[in-house]
Amino acid sequence: MKKTKVLLLLSIVSVLGSCAPKSTSNTGKPTYTPSSITDNSTKEPEVVNVESVSITNEISTLNLGDDYEIAYEVLPANATNKKVSFSSSKPDVVSVDRSTGKLTANASGTATITVKTEDGDKTDSFDVLVPVAVTGINIALNASSVYVGDEVDFTVSVLPEDATDKSYELTTTTADLLSIEGKKVTAIKEGHASLTAKAGSIEKTINFDVRKPIESVEFDEIKTVLETALIKEKTNSNGGSWKHKKLDLTTEEKQYDWTVYTDSIQKRITSSEGEYVDDLTFIQANSESKNYLHNIIDTTSQT
Repeated sequence: MKKTKVLLLLSIVSVLGSCAPKSTSNTGKPTYTPSSITDNSTKEPEVVNVESVSITNEISTLNLGDDYEIAYEVLPANATNKKVSFSSSKPDVVSVDRSTGKLTANASGTATITVKTEDGDKTDSFDVLVPVAVTGINIALNASSVYVGDEVDFTVSVLPEDATDKSYELTTTTADLLSIEGKKVTAIKEGHASLTAKAGSIEKTINFDVRKPIESVEFDEIKTVLETALIKEKTNSNGGSWKHKKLDLTTEEKQYDWTVYTDSIQKRITSSEGEYVDDLTFIQANSESKNYLHNIIDTTSQT
């Protein structure tokens, strides 16, 4: 029993000794080494600030009624707060969901779309255009007749007038009759030709005849009636077609006769003595310019 008490007493002394100061200062006060002190406080996490934000799938055009969702990247990748918001400079043109970045094209025009970080107000932006869509296209032949070898004179109109993209392309289902190089169309063979103008998904086609060029013409009737002369052909040496022409004449020009000039089908006005008349332009029958004879020729067909 006495031995047990002694052992218990030694154990208590040993425990108390381990809790005692490791050393004493010169002043006699106890000192503690750092390893003998335990820090039970909670450490604050390190904050990583946002350095940049960038949109990774910019688009330049969004068609009316279409939707599109923006993708973006915040750097550094381990930034603490990577929250962003979206805005549009013209919501009536292109609206954007503030939290998801989903775009909707509402009207024609241009809007600037911006993404902004909550941390640091970092931004990136891009412009998006909602174009004025093409609603129609017209094509019209300007010449009354088209002959082999002619450059086809036509006009194309893309609608509406303020359409953003008014470009168009030309095609033909009669490539044996027409040659197309960009916007230049040339008649290369006689026959019934077609020409199509297409803008986007909208197209329009015209049909017309390509005729043989006239090589020579003789007239069997020339008469002047008031202000017009009606000329009727007699022959056409190569089978090409040619219509009657009603020619509006000035008072001075009514005294002259029409005659065949050469096989290239030039006609001229001559005096009754057969002399050349000054300042009157030669006229070529297969020309479609119609800038001749002081612009007095009317190519209206006569029966």
